[in-house]
Parts: sequence; C-alpha cells; structure tokens
Amino acid sequence: MSLGFFLGLASGVFFGIMSYLVYAGAGRIPSAELAFMRATFSFVALTPFITAHVRKAFSARSGTLWLRSVAGAISMQCYFWNLQNSNVGTANTFANLAPVFVALLAWWFLRERINRPEALGIALAVAGALSINAPWANPPRGLVTAVGVTGSLSASVSYLALREAALEFSSPLVVWCLSAATMLACPFAPGAVWIMPHGSFWLLIAGVGAAGMMGQVLMTRSFLYVRPQVASVLALTSLIWGLVLQIVFEHKIPKAGEWVAYALVLLGVALLQLTAHSHAVAEAAAE
Repeated sequence: MSLGFFLGLASGVFFGIMSYLVYAGAGRIPSAELAFMRATFSFVALTPFITAHVRKAFSARSGTLWLRSVAGAISMQCYFWNLQNSNVGTANTFANLAPVFVALLAWWFLRERINRPEALGIALAVAGALSINAPWANPPRGLVTAVGVTGSLSASVSYLALREAALEFSSPLVVWCLSAATMLACPFAPGAVWIMPHGSFWLLIAGVGAAGMMGQVLMTRSFLYVRPQVASVLALTSLIWGLVLQIVFEHKIPKAGEWVAYALVLLGVALLQLTAHSHAVAEAAAE
C-alpha cells in the first residue's frame, strides 16, 4: 500500500470516530455549534505549529489555500442547511456525491482524466455510500437539491484546491486556515440556539475536535501523494469505521442491504488501490 493510500485510509478512521461522536451527541449540542467547537479546537491546537510561517497564509501565493478554506466553509453551510431543512440521510447523500464532482471538474478544467478502473472504483464507492442513505425513498425538494448540489460542488472545489495548497503549505497551516474560515461561517449556519456546554459535553467536544483535526491533517498529507479524484473517495471509508463503532458500542447490526452498500464502498476503494499499485509497478518497470 502506498503512503498516500495509508494516510487517506488513516484519515478515514479519525473521520469515522468523529462522525460517531457527532451522532452520539445528536440532539444534545446544536450541529453548527459543534462544528464551531471542532474548528476552534483545531485552530487553537495547531496555532503553536504554524506561528513561524503564518505569514505565508497571507502572501500573494495563498490563493489556493483560501480557496480550499472558503469553499470548505461554504460546503459546510450547505450541509447544515440541509440538515435543518431535510434530514441527515439527504444531507449525507449530497455530501457523498463530492468525489463525482471532483472527477468531473478535474476533467473539465484541469484536463485530468481517470482511467476505466479508477472510474469503476469511484462509481462503486459512491454508489455504496449513496445506497446507505437510500435517497430514492424520500426524494428531496427542489431547493434542498439545489443547496445540496451547491455544497457538493463547493466540496469538490475545496478538494481540488487542497492538492495545490498541500504542495505549497504545511498540513497544519492548511487545516488552521480551514478552521478559521469554518469558525467565521458557523455562527451564520441555520439551526437551534447555541447552548453553554457543561460537564460531559466538553469531553464530547474534545473528542470531536481531536478526531476531526487528525482526520484533516492526515487527509491533507494524503493529497501530496494521491490525486484528488482518488483521495476524496478514501474519505468515504469513514462510513465503515462509523459502522464498526455502532456495532461495538451500540450493538446495532445493519440490514442485509446495508451490508451490500458498505461492501461496495470497500470494493471501490480496493479497486482504486489495485489500480494505483499497477501504475506504480508499471512506472518502476519503465525506469
């Protein structure tokens, strides 16, 4: 397994932990407030690691860095709007469409094509992720669809900008800027009135913040080695780890159809790994 795949899959582990903690805290802390707290955790924790080169974030070459951050914040706003105006399944469905838009935008604007095995791997993983939420059971309204697609497009732009930002700036600085943009956006997100956390809420916030920060740092590093079209799919493995945690701690066993959906995600990721390995072997032989 290549380093890029390892980092991408490792980020999926932390995102899976974060997602489970967010799920566990549902109804206890407003989602936008939890996202704000998560971003604040990363912002504060990473500040000591970026002070020496924080000026780079405001240089003339920081365009992709802030494009990544602002597009990510817009995507987050769309996600939370759909959470409040539809349901979790619908919001997640549009969020999981991002890898498709990444591949399309990379093809249209960057002239980067994917081969057939890669296209099949992406299709399988995304199909599995979408099947988990079964959006066809309750088709979303027109405005929900428009906001969801806008969020997916923003996420795909954020992923494409992340590749360039990761090459130019350190991973902590990239995540720090994303956290700053998210902190500014969260107070404007729709939802319930924010509360003052107390007691065990702080443990939940710390867990979400730490897991989210590690997931973002590892994902940013993975973009140094793996193309955005593939790296964005690796993020879907967080669904698998979220499932594992639900089985372990809540003894919730998925239905047969859900097992098939999760298997499709794994199959798609495995196919992408095999394709990447074949490319590496071919390049080594050519040299």
